[in-house]
Amino acid sequence: MKETYKKYREVTKELEEASLDEESRMRELSLLEYEIHEIEEAALTAGEDEVLETKYRKLLYGKKIMEAIHVAHGLLSMEDGSASELTGRAHRELSSVADYDEAIRGMADELLEIDNLLNDLNREIADYMDEAEFDDETFAGTEQRLDAVSYTHLRAHETDQYL
Repeated sequence: MKETYKKYREVTKELEEASLDEESRMRELSLLEYEIHEIEEAALTAGEDEVLETKYRKLLYGKKIMEAIHVAHGLLSMEDGSASELTGRAHRELSSVADYDEAIRGMADELLEIDNLLNDLNREIADYMDEAEFDDETFAGTEQRLDAVSYTHLRAHETDQYL
């Protein structure tokens, strides 16, 4: 009878352990299904995290960027003694005597090219200033999406470890 009871206890214990293992597996499966659903719901696109990082950095330093752009624009074209003004003046001076010396004609032509490049750059800077958007709402939205993408990548990595 002792032997039968002992065998009964062993079988009961094995049954309980199997039941616990099954419950544990079911909980883990449920958690994995939830995480997979979260990952699918995030609707990630390839390369989105890099794009968001770049946009976030630009928005984060927006004030500093705009200050630098305004200073550069002023130095290149807006202020007395700007690069554009001085280059144009130097070109006019050399052009006035370019007929007397071929070397000076070459320098005047180079200054004209430099002046044209400066004008192109000034237009690019002005366009950038016109198009730049650094508002709090855009910043907050970008930050939230970046957080969601980062969280989803983390969850996906953890889920991959189980699968």
